[in-house]
Amino acid sequence: MKKVTSQVMSSNIGLYEHININQYCYSGVTAGTWVTVGATLAEQTMNEFMYNSSGAQNNQIDYKSYFTGGTYSFRVKFDRNTDRGIITLLVDGSSVGTVDTYGTSARNQLGTITGISIPAGAHTISLKVESKNASSSAYYVVYGMMGFWRTA
Repeated sequence: MKKVTSQVMSSNIGLYEHININQYCYSGVTAGTWVTVGATLAEQTMNEFMYNSSGAQNNQIDYKSYFTGGTYSFRVKFDRNTDRGIITLLVDGSSVGTVDTYGTSARNQLGTITGISIPAGAHTISLKVESKNASSSAYYVVYGMMGFWRTA
């Protein structure tokens, strides 16, 4: 597993601020084992993605990013399957919404959480697998690109 310091690309054009967070540029792993996987994995649908190889409850991965302050929407690209968990998005340790990745196998799904209020400054953004659908067989999460779009 390679660890890279957090890298964020952002564009700030007034209200249309957009922050891309590279999935493999995490700042830390709070719980579990998270790995970057490329084109050699049979499930691969994006150039590179992250997944929690332990598939355990409460796995968490953290990112650092700077925000200008405002209301944001969060989007994450993920793979859906019957062994997937629910992503809880945390901003500085507080839950701001969830994305359920359980379901019939489907690639390149887009999960969205809206109405996230984030003050100006540096923040820790975390993806935590706190729960799962009752029908899911595990807590795996496979995700790729993610970002924030300022809406107000």
